[in-house]
Amino acid sequence: MAKAKAKIYARVLVDSLKEAKQHKQTEIMRAFKTLLQKRGDVRQLSAILREAEKLWQDTEGKLAKLVSAEALTSGDKESIEKCLNKVGYRMEEEIDPKLIGGMALILENSFVIDNTVRGKLQRIAKLL
Repeated sequence: MAKAKAKIYARVLVDSLKEAKQHKQTEIMRAFKTLLQKRGDVRQLSAILREAEKLWQDTEGKLAKLVSAEALTSGDKESIEKCLNKVGYRMEEEIDPKLIGGMALILENSFVIDNTVRGKLQRIAKLL
């Protein structure tokens, strides 16, 4: 019963925050906390926030960051973005001229593919 209640609260919270402008979100969070206090459900706050985070990621998509030395062609960018969208990621592109060449794909906060020149040189250095 408590888990179902947390999911309901989370859905209400995410829907409220999604529709609100940035400056109104703080007000919404305060009102939400007051509501939980009045209903005696403050102890469920951590469970509610965990559920809300899952829902938010489902609506916004998980972040995949593509870091490259120069901008991708529109065809390459579309192709990569399409593949990432299929598995629930939204792509954010970052240009970093310090990379010299190649690209790295970071899903959430961990490297998945490091095909940069710097990464290749570091792997070669480890072998020597």
